[in-house]
Amino acid sequence: MSNESGTNRLSPTGSSTHLTRRALLSMLGLAVPAVAITALTPAAMASTTAAVPAVAPAAAAASTLPSYGVKAAARSSLKVVTGRDFAQSNYCWYEPTITSLKNVAYTIAPNSSTKASAVPVQVSGGVTNPFSLMRLGPNNSTSGQQVVVDGLLLTGTAQPPSAANPGKTGHNYHGLTVYWGRNNIIANSTFIAASWGDANSPPGETFAIMGYKDTDTYIKNVEVDGRTPDGTRVGGSPMGFNNSTRPVIEDSYLHHSLVSSLTFSTAGNTPSVANATSSPTTRRIRIEHNANTKMERGYRFTGINHEHVLGTIKHYLPTIAIDWTEWTASHMWFGSWLSSAEIRITIDPASITGGYRNNMGCLTLAIPTLVNGRTNQQKLSDVVVTLPDGTPLKPYIVSSPQGSPMPISRNTHYVVNVG
Repeated sequence: MSNESGTNRLSPTGSSTHLTRRALLSMLGLAVPAVAITALTPAAMASTTAAVPAVAPAAAAASTLPSYGVKAAARSSLKVVTGRDFAQSNYCWYEPTITSLKNVAYTIAPNSSTKASAVPVQVSGGVTNPFSLMRLGPNNSTSGQQVVVDGLLLTGTAQPPSAANPGKTGHNYHGLTVYWGRNNIIANSTFIAASWGDANSPPGETFAIMGYKDTDTYIKNVEVDGRTPDGTRVGGSPMGFNNSTRPVIEDSYLHHSLVSSLTFSTAGNTPSVANATSSPTTRRIRIEHNANTKMERGYRFTGINHEHVLGTIKHYLPTIAIDWTEWTASHMWFGSWLSSAEIRITIDPASITGGYRNNMGCLTLAIPTLVNGRTNQQKLSDVVVTLPDGTPLKPYIVSSPQGSPMPISRNTHYVVNVG
C-alpha cells in the first residue's frame, strides 16, 4: 500500500479435519508436538541444539506492559536451525510436510543468498518480491491442511545487496508466508528483522507475516520487531493479508518497521471480489512507530491499512502510535473500488497517539473521496466508532489542513479525512 498511490498487490510464486475455533483457543495453552530437526531438509540448513543467543528486540514498552512473543525465559531452550539462501522454491525453508512447529529458532545465515540479482526493482505497478524465509504446510489449494506454529523465533539477517536496493545493506525479502493456509495458528512467536523492505508498495513492501489466499488464520501473542538486534530499522510491513478470509490478530505487538504497517489488501493487480480480503478482526493489538522515518514518497504510512476490504472490519481496543504529523496523517486508512465494508472500531482514546497537531489527539481515519482516480466506495455511514462502554463517537470531517485547533475532543469525536 502507498498513502500516495493507494495500491498494494500480492502475487506470490509458489481434505483434512480442522480444529474448531474453541479448540484452537484452548490449544494455545497446551503443548504442541515439537518438529524433529531431522524432518527438516538437511541440504538447506544446519542445526544445533545450542541455546539461542541473547538477541531480544529492543521493545519500546515499559516493563509494566504485557510481554509478547517467545518469552525471554523460554529462549534458552529453543532448538536452533540455521539456513542458507532462498533455494527451495524461493524460500530458505520450504517444508510442505510440516504442520506443527514448536519452540524452534530459525535464522538465515548472513550473506548466504544467491538471489540478489532476481530481486525486483521498484517501479510503478511493480511485482511482488518472490523471496521469503519460510513456508510451512501442504497448502496450495482449498484442500490445504491446518498448520500450528507455537513458539517460533524467526530472525532475518543482511543478505548481499542488489541493484534493486542500492541504499540498503542487503536485498529485500519476506518472512513467514501463510500460503493458502486453512485455520492456521501462529502463537507465542517473535519475528526480528524477519522481512527486509524499503517502500510502502511492491516490490519494496515486504511482510514479516504474509497471508495469501488463507482462511481463518489466527495470530495471538506475536511480536514483530522491524529492527535488527543493533536497532537498525530494516523491516517492511509487520503483517500483510492478501485475499485472506477472516484473519484474526489478538494481543500482538507490531513495531518499528522501516516502511509500511499492518495491511489488509488484495492479491492481484486489479482489485475484485474474487481476490479481496474480507472480514478481518483485531483485538488489543499494539501498532507503534512503523514507517514514517522520513516524510518522503514510499515512507509515509498509516497505522492500519485497508484496501478494497469486504465484509465486516472489526478493531477492538487497538493501541496505535504513529510518527506522522502532516495533516494527511491517519491512524487507519480505508479505500475501496468494491462495495462498502461495515467498520466497527472500539477505542480507548488514551491509546491513540500521533498525527496532525490540530486533530486534538483524536483517532483519525482516512477515507479519501478518490482512490487512484476512482470514487471510493467506502461509506462513512458504514463506520461506527465507540468507547469501551459503547458510547458512540461523532465523526468530524475535514478535507483540507485546519490552521487552528479543531473544536473537538478525543473523548467525543474522531476525525475523518476525506481529502
